[in-house]
Amino acid sequence: MPGPSILERLLNDPEQEDELNEADEDSFLSLSMVTDVGQHKIVPMEEEEVEVKPIVVARQWQRFLPDGRIDDYVDVTMNANWAVSSVREQRGAASLLNDDLSDYWESEGHRPHFLYCEFAEITDVIGFLIYFDHKEDDSFTPRKIICQMSYDINYFSKGNSFVFNYSQPQGWIYNSLHKHGRFTTPTSCWAIRFVISDMHDGRNTRIRCIKVLAQSASAKRRFEKMENKENSPLFAHSTIETYMTLR
Repeated sequence: MPGPSILERLLNDPEQEDELNEADEDSFLSLSMVTDVGQHKIVPMEEEEVEVKPIVVARQWQRFLPDGRIDDYVDVTMNANWAVSSVREQRGAASLLNDDLSDYWESEGHRPHFLYCEFAEITDVIGFLIYFDHKEDDSFTPRKIICQMSYDINYFSKGNSFVFNYSQPQGWIYNSLHKHGRFTTPTSCWAIRFVISDMHDGRNTRIRCIKVLAQSASAKRRFEKMENKENSPLFAHSTIETYMTLR
């Protein structure tokens, strides 16, 4: 069994107090410290409650593609280098690409604001999906985006531009980048610049996610066959058409 505590020794034999006083002060608790501990209850520390926000992941964006032809599209977003003209509170280009719809890129500075996308090679782009949350972002939501496409990241002309207007957009919005409005003719480019100059009564902007889409190889082959067939002359006799094809 353990021996008597310091407090018990002092209560049972008061003469030992002198001996205890002569001991090293660091070797035991003083009488006042012992009684202090005895008079107070030890209260466990309360854990700080931390609010955990749910992460909304950008799943099933394919459902918002036109015509429902998922196989005709290829997501080339991560094949490019991305940059932004300004950043607020470390919400930069990475916030656009992480598929967390509760995160967002937020600009900081004078208008217009820019998003830059540069591919490693020439890419046939057919459109882009962009996720807006007007209910949450309100005046930060873009009202108009100009998409400028070029073969040089340092030079963008108005001749190869597409303008998109939005009115309180909510959720995924598809934006077509087809030449002449035809799906069979994508726009080839090396770089894209998104110009955001008009928000809903705000100075800065927020964009939560973006997906740049190219035409898949299977779709390209299929549309090439369709175009060749449309451009081929029609002959009434099957033999003439056969020789024309072999030729």
